[in-house]
Amino acid sequence: MKKLANIVGTNLLNKDQQKAINGGKFVNCPSGCFTLYFQGPNNRCAVPGPNGTTCFGTIQNGQCCM
Repeated sequence: MKKLANIVGTNLLNKDQQKAINGGKFVNCPSGCFTLYFQGPNNRCAVPGPNGTTCFGTIQNGQCCM
């Protein structure tokens, strides 16, 4: 299995971090759409998740949807 690169830097995710990823987002991220978010490039966005995690999504109809 290939290791997944950490988005923040060039570090590789360890085995436990890789197991915590489900469909490209961390398992403990909320689902749904949010009106308050951080906008990123190419229609991407992020919202704060539980336990200090960052949850990534896409902008749809002016909201960040997971």
